[in-house]
Amino acid sequence: MSEFGGGGAGLDDVDAWLASTQEQAARSAATARELGALRGIGRDPDGVVEATVSGSGVLIDIALDPQIRSQPVEQTRQQILAAIADAQRALTARVAEIATETWGADSPTTASLIAARTRLVSAPEVDFGNG
Repeated sequence: MSEFGGGGAGLDDVDAWLASTQEQAARSAATARELGALRGIGRDPDGVVEATVSGSGVLIDIALDPQIRSQPVEQTRQQILAAIADAQRALTARVAEIATETWGADSPTTASLIAARTRLVSAPEVDFGNG
């Protein structure tokens, strides 16, 4: 008889728990790699600016339509900011989708990832004094 109960059933429970934990750790590692490789792509409402953000939300590319040269600078600035915000929203939506598929909609891990992305996206704007 084992310490965990009769006939080794306790050891079977421990083995099953260990296998489940190892499977979950492997799945979490694969998901972390997938999240790290994500990109968010967004456009401004006029479709003249396309922004791409990395999995951490950092702007990594921007594409401007040539028509941008003939418009006011302030309009271009607003379009760039709108495209970046759209890319951030797209990234957050994809993170939520992957987390829900991996850990479930009611999982604390899913809630934590979505909350972290939402905080990043809704961070207050920085005023660089450029008016």
